[in-house]
Amino acid sequence: MSLTVGSKCLSWYQGSGCSCHMTGENSMFKCLTPYHGGTVTFRGNQKGRITGMGKIGIHLHPSIDNVLFIEGIKHNLVSISQLCDSGYDVSFNKDECIIQNRDRSKLFWRESKRKNNWNG
Repeated sequence: MSLTVGSKCLSWYQGSGCSCHMTGENSMFKCLTPYHGGTVTFRGNQKGRITGMGKIGIHLHPSIDNVLFIEGIKHNLVSISQLCDSGYDVSFNKDECIIQNRDRSKLFWRESKRKNNWNG
């Protein structure tokens, strides 16, 4: 998935092992509430400090709630399980990932597979 902020295109990696949506780009937030305490653990046991949580959504792009702001994170991560828990239907086939509401009446996102990754 990709969002454009100003002239910067920001990719989102879709992760089935990622428990929460997270980004280190605070300009993406429509609203951001300070969050004190807590860390996330990444592969290799590296830790990132959670400093906020909010809603992202720029211009015509769909908004995503409950996104963690992590200082210093270099990649934006969208949690497949968090999307499913929020009522979205996520499906993969050999060429693309489709994210839509449960009754499939509204498309949230469609992304083609690139270089064996599901990211924009």
